[in-house]
Amino acid sequence: MSFILRLLINTAALWCAVKFVPGIHFDGTPLALVGVAAVFGLVNASIGVIARIITFPVTVLTLGLFMFVLNGLLFWIAGAISTSVGLGYHVDGFWPAFAGAIITGLASIILTLVVRAARTGSRDVERL
Repeated sequence: MSFILRLLINTAALWCAVKFVPGIHFDGTPLALVGVAAVFGLVNASIGVIARIITFPVTVLTLGLFMFVLNGLLFWIAGAISTSVGLGYHVDGFWPAFAGAIITGLASIILTLVVRAARTGSRDVERL
């Protein structure tokens, strides 16, 4: 999947988090939300990789449940960075970030499946 398509899917997923999670606010332009998606991707690609390596033992001990906490923290960090650079995206605390990470992840999975099905003629959806 191309970088631009992945960026647009993440943008739509972050928009879903803004609409459905109290405590996540966005008051910028649609282009600023694309910027937030880029920040979100950079945080996951840099800090996220390091954090997943460091917390691997805890993740194994909790049978993977710690990944929800880690994803919430990464979501919160991305929100803080987006706020500090003036993109208009703000996360009120850990629990909205936790819920936002879940909503964003689910929306991203669904949108990826829909886009993939549209590109391949819906053969992938039939296998599910």
